[in-house]
Amino acid sequence: MYTSFEKLNKSSKVWVFQSSSEIPASSLQNISNDSKDFLEQLNSHGRSLKSSFKLIYNHFLIIAVENSKNEISGCSIDTITRFVKNLELKYNLSFFDRLIVKYKKNNENIKSASLNEFKTICKTKMIDDDITVFNNLVKNIDELENIWETNIHNSWLKRYLDDA
Repeated sequence: MYTSFEKLNKSSKVWVFQSSSEIPASSLQNISNDSKDFLEQLNSHGRSLKSSFKLIYNHFLIIAVENSKNEISGCSIDTITRFVKNLELKYNLSFFDRLIVKYKKNNENIKSASLNEFKTICKTKMIDDDITVFNNLVKNIDELENIWETNIHNSWLKRYLDDA
């Protein structure tokens, strides 16, 4: 059962799917429609799951499922993964490349770099240590709101600054 993101409780489980490239503006509405339709039907062992999504910064698809009444099953999680893989094919995107780092300085546009490129950027001081990175391993809405966007010093990526 699809609902607005704001109506989900803060402990709702989240999955952050980061697109390797910026999601084209021309695809955003279609992805929104597809996501809403998908979540309207999402269930766990026949029980409807209260769920929602957000497209953030044209780079991130966030799917959230409230698990206070009906627990999400492994099969339902697999269904979410298949749905996102289908979005990749339909819109020529890549949401599962874990070697892409997204970062930004202040309120500038989000930049993308492969992990190796990011290491080089850090070593050559092409960025300073006052950048924001994204912790895509957040578990719930509360973490999404509070620690998803974080200074590089609060993330595992800080080691590349230390190596510089």
